[in-house]
Amino acid sequence: MITARISQAPMSGYQWLIVALCTFMNCLDGFDVMAVAFTGPSVTDAFGLSGSEFGLLVSVGLIGMAIGSMLLAPSPTSSAGVR
Repeated sequence: MITARISQAPMSGYQWLIVALCTFMNCLDGFDVMAVAFTGPSVTDAFGLSGSEFGLLVSVGLIGMAIGSMLLAPSPTSSAGVR
């Protein structure tokens, strides 16, 4: 009954807003990786980095983003009411 109603109802403006926000946030998420790849040669030249040093720099940045997202995201247990 509920699934039939959901599949027959059109998406509301609020739902389209959520889809648009998710799409925008996904674009922002990919922007940092694209910016590092685009500026890589300039950064390597400016700081005199070798290819492996630049690779380490990019890797540390991605590891930092992963750790930050795990620390800043709400815990799954917090939404379930577990203390």
